[in-house]
Amino acid sequence: MLLCGEQTTLEDRNVIRLLDFFGIQWRMTHARDVAEPQESYAIVSSAVCMATAMQEFQGSPKALPSWLKQASSVFVYGFHN
Repeated sequence: MLLCGEQTTLEDRNVIRLLDFFGIQWRMTHARDVAEPQESYAIVSSAVCMATAMQEFQGSPKALPSWLKQASSVFVYGFHN
């Protein structure tokens, strides 16, 4: 699952190219529309999109959203100084 904002960025498009190059199946979802797929999945997201998605979750500070807990792995890119 590729977590993106309203507009895809250059970094997002580069990640899409990498996923396609390696033949990895993916589907794009927006931070506000995150839903758990029925099959096993990993999350790929920019740091900004992940932060936005996490802000939408108003649970306990120690709890994580179920879509994040159920992911087999999470890859976050786009950290800046």
